Amino acid sequence: MKPLAKILKSHKEYFAYISKAGKDIDKSFSKEHNNIFDSVRLNPHHMNHAIDEHYLRDGRFEIHEAMIDELKLDCHPEIEINFRKMHDILKETKDGNLDPAIEWATSHKEGLEELDSDLIFLLYQ
Repeated sequence: MKPLAKILKSHKEYFAYISKAGKDIDKSFSKEHNNIFDSVRLNPHHMNHAIDEHYLRDGRFEIHEAMIDELKLDCHPEIEINFRKMHDILKETKDGNLDPAIEWATSHKEGLEELDSDLIFLLYQ
């Protein structure tokens, strides 16, 4: 048998096994669960808030501000302030300055203790 014919024959065999496996997988899943999300209605207002919060968490404050202006989202100023502070602390930490992180952790000591966090200890190491 020629080399090309051998390759084609083995390819057909592998394809047959893969095709059979795919059919077996399809049979094992119930059809009634395929459309599980069809009945879910996404609220555009909530989606916009989730997207906006993602941009805040990611430090993309210009996009956040544009969303607030264009979509007329109601965002509590305290949330933006906290995210900006977080990003300032992260920047300082990346630059090797742990003082802002220590200051924040010390001022939030009670909350960190409730979470059983070792953050203050780790920052002082």
